[in-house]
Amino acid sequence: MISALSLAFIASVLIAGLVRHARILDLPNARSSHSVPTPRGGGLGILAGFAIGLAAVEMPSGEAGNTLLAILAAASIGGLIGLLDDLFTLSEK
Repeated sequence: MISALSLAFIASVLIAGLVRHARILDLPNARSSHSVPTPRGGGLGILAGFAIGLAAVEMPSGEAGNTLLAILAAASIGGLIGLLDDLFTLSEK
């Protein structure tokens, strides 16, 4: 049987590959610290790995399970905001 950690790693690598394939890039400008286009959206792979790893383990019942689901929901909201920023370069205002 494959472990939750292995599933999380595989999901993270696959999602990171998809993001690279979609060519979601940070193009250098005057404020950049890099000089070549750099892939964006790496956090999406981490979030997907976390979610799939969490789904692979038996969820505790009661308050502990609710806490894990709340953490996943909050991380998903943060990940969505990050992805939108990567795709559309949101303003800080």
